[in-house]
Amino acid sequence: MPLGTALGQVAGWRSTFWAVVGISLAAGLAIQLCVPTGLPGTRGRLISEFRALSRWPVLRPMLISTLSSVSFFTVFTYTAAPVSTPMAAPMAAPMADAAPR
Repeated sequence: MPLGTALGQVAGWRSTFWAVVGISLAAGLAIQLCVPTGLPGTRGRLISEFRALSRWPVLRPMLISTLSSVSFFTVFTYTAAPVSTPMAAPMAAPMADAAPR
């Protein structure tokens, strides 16, 4: 988050999304190059992958991860304004001792 915020402040908010695109393309290329192909084994069907989501041992960690992320970003959403806006200091009354000696 802080690196994306800094990038957004320097180069505009769209630059953060383009950075994510670049990172995703680099990760996809690395996966394509590093994961071996032609290994023996069975190829699963897409429906069987989705069927696994109905099992509680698979669903529970996904729900925990999703709810954790939602709560984390909700906190950032509601604390962004108070944290990012400058606070005005109250005007102090002049002190009698403040005169130079």
